[in-house]
Amino acid sequence: MVAGLQAVNYDDKLSARWTALVTDLNGRLAAQMSRDADAGEITPLSDDHEGLVTTLTDMIVIAFFKDRSLRPSEAESRRMLANVKTVWLGTWGAPNPPSHRVD
Repeated sequence: MVAGLQAVNYDDKLSARWTALVTDLNGRLAAQMSRDADAGEITPLSDDHEGLVTTLTDMIVIAFFKDRSLRPSEAESRRMLANVKTVWLGTWGAPNPPSHRVD
């Protein structure tokens, strides 16, 4: 993952593929967020579903890139994942999101 993300800056073909993949993913997630919000199942923090999803995806990529690059302890990796889940669910406005506390 680390090498692939680093190569995006140096390989135009890889960069285009990465951009297409992430753009498609974000579009699908934003559409799902809109459907869920319209159905009253969630209350996202903003009506800008595409903006929320894009920011969340960027955050997750950076968090996992940093985690793999720095190779923290397993406990720190679990802590990062728990926090990513909490931010993700909170931003989506999931009702009563489960606790992801790591002791």
